[in-house]
Amino acid sequence: MLDGGPGGALVVTGLDAAAIGAVASAHGITLLELATHSATLEEAFFDLTRDETDYHAAQLAGSSKGI
Repeated sequence: MLDGGPGGALVVTGLDAAAIGAVASAHGITLLELATHSATLEEAFFDLTRDETDYHAAQLAGSSKGI
């Protein structure tokens, strides 16, 4: 998958750096910089749990417990 990144960078997902370099070379594309980025443990955790919640604000707002 290709996406535009910060500063005009091209972000490619689904391929490793060697495969990206090989595809670029085969098409006569000169790459000035090729860098990999791996998610941090924190980023991975938030990606995995973004849709998981124990409580919703509406549940807590209507609660009379503890008052």
